[in-house]
Amino acid sequence: MAEPERRIEIRVDSPEASQEVATYLKEQGAGDIEQSEDVGIVPVIGLPFVIAALVGAAGLASIVVYIARTFGCMVVVDARGDDIKVNRHCEIRGGRVILVAGEKTKIEVSEISPLFDFTAVAKTAVEQGAEAAKAAAEAAGATVKVLVPDEPVPGID
Repeated sequence: MAEPERRIEIRVDSPEASQEVATYLKEQGAGDIEQSEDVGIVPVIGLPFVIAALVGAAGLASIVVYIARTFGCMVVVDARGDDIKVNRHCEIRGGRVILVAGEKTKIEVSEISPLFDFTAVAKTAVEQGAEAAKAAAEAAGATVKVLVPDEPVPGID
């Protein structure tokens, strides 16, 4: 049985990055890929280019790791709603990943080795929340810390 797919919305800061991400999603077999420029009343500051697609947990993990490693940027994954929001923030370098799931619990995953499999962490975050994802990331060998709940995270707070 195929894993269930969820809609993800990826925000980046340039048309070139938007095209690279859309091409990667297509190569990975993501469905219903759409690209647009956010012209809403309150767009996410600095991230006007949006790529939407349908992916399973493995696809979510793949795109998050791709963005973090290819661009060397921080990636924020907000898995609290029906749609998963993925924001690339290149003003913060180092390939860190911040996951927000459940009751606004935020965890930061860093020091991700090249062999790190983010799939279980992404699936756990979506299905069980950030605390369970923290345990999965630690078990896989990443450095993980729980962020202060009221500490703002770019693109979601």
